[in-house]
Amino acid sequence: MQWLIPIGVFWVIAAVQFGGLLDAENGSGLQQALGLLVTFAIYLGLALALRLALGGPFGVFGSVIFPTALPLLALGWLGRLGFRLVGVRLVSARFSAGAH
Repeated sequence: MQWLIPIGVFWVIAAVQFGGLLDAENGSGLQQALGLLVTFAIYLGLALALRLALGGPFGVFGSVIFPTALPLLALGWLGRLGFRLVGVRLVSARFSAGAH
């Protein structure tokens, strides 16, 4: 049950960040999908490490809230790392001056 919150929140925040704030500069669709899965694995690994480190002394904050929130704050960097591992470069999205 403790893993449902980090897993569910990841996909929502990742959709916002990778769908609008960051663009893939190169790579096929398969590479981009693999980059997202690698980023997800890195995020879960970091959440597990934080949960193990903070779970006892801080109760529910250490077992669910901090391990979910802290990696999400660094999701842009984790995404750049995960996508880079499969050969895709992420760059900040450029927004046009005029509305579409």
